[in-house]
Amino acid sequence: MSSLSDAERVHRWARQLRQLQRNPWWVWGSLVGGVLVATLIRWALGELVHDRIPFTTYYPAIVAATLLGGFWRGVLASILSAVVAWWLFMPPAFGFALDQGQLVSLITFILVCLLLVGTVTALNAAVDLLLVEIDFRRGAQIALGQLALWQRLRRMPSSPAGTRVLKEYSVMKPMR
Repeated sequence: MSSLSDAERVHRWARQLRQLQRNPWWVWGSLVGGVLVATLIRWALGELVHDRIPFTTYYPAIVAATLLGGFWRGVLASILSAVVAWWLFMPPAFGFALDQGQLVSLITFILVCLLLVGTVTALNAAVDLLLVEIDFRRGAQIALGQLALWQRLRRMPSSPAGTRVLKEYSVMKPMR
């Protein structure tokens, strides 16, 4: 098995990411499932951390929801995570009361989430540009190969050597 170049690996990864982003089951599953798994993990840590870190387990879920669903689904995952963590893990449990320290913690969580969502959205835009660049480069490689072949054929008289060049060209494949 031949090893893939770095560009080919990145291109394959970006294409797979785009396929996942087009599938609503993956998008909404990452949002709801991610928040649910983060809640279960936080619940399992309950006695170890008490109410000191109500939001920490939700960051990966927000990143995944934003990566697959985009900006608005990342914002939705952030809001859902904040409400669930506030309701379940901030005293009083199963209530929405806040003291000053809890309010600062909640506001900090929301601000960090907005930073994460913005960063991952920018990453998605960079991946889109990368795919466009790779497709453009492939088209340019094919065009340059055709131009080089045309120039070689134009200089050659009709002969078996010209047939050999045509066979060589038909074997050439652009980078995928």
